[in-house]
Amino acid sequence: MAYEQSQNLTERLSFKQDKYYWIENEIPWLVPEAVDFIEKNMKPTDKVLEFGVGGSTLWFRKRAAEVLSIAHSQEWADKVSGVKLLKPEEYKKFLEELPKEHFDWLLIDGVEGWTILDLGRAVLKRGGYLIFDNYSGSDRTRRMSYIGGWWKEEYNRKGWYGGTCIYRKP
Repeated sequence: MAYEQSQNLTERLSFKQDKYYWIENEIPWLVPEAVDFIEKNMKPTDKVLEFGVGGSTLWFRKRAAEVLSIAHSQEWADKVSGVKLLKPEEYKKFLEELPKEHFDWLLIDGVEGWTILDLGRAVLKRGGYLIFDNYSGSDRTRRMSYIGGWWKEEYNRKGWYGGTCIYRKP
């Protein structure tokens, strides 16, 4: 299971070391308990839209029917094949052109999280899941209230940067 692999990594790696280990081992760089939740709830027919690429991209590709991954960094795009490279200022237009209620999962793990959150909710199906990684910080309360009314589960772990929060669209 991905959780067990991630749990062992948590004990051995700090986030300042070997960031590509996650890609090489096809493990999502999310709080391990969040990975467990996703693995238990993702269906092989699901469609994923992901902002921020890496080990999660490769992991999703093995579990979902469709994965559309967006990178803002050439560095990360070079490490994972088959991703779309967009500048953050292009996100708004890109999201507006996607079909509404098309994706079962939306992962936000990168720059321009607010733009993605604001417009990305429209491309998420009812009952779909929004994964917000590294969500904690000075605007945590604002983020939590911004999508009020959605079911949510927060995953935090000592020594794990930022936490992962999963929401379910009503």
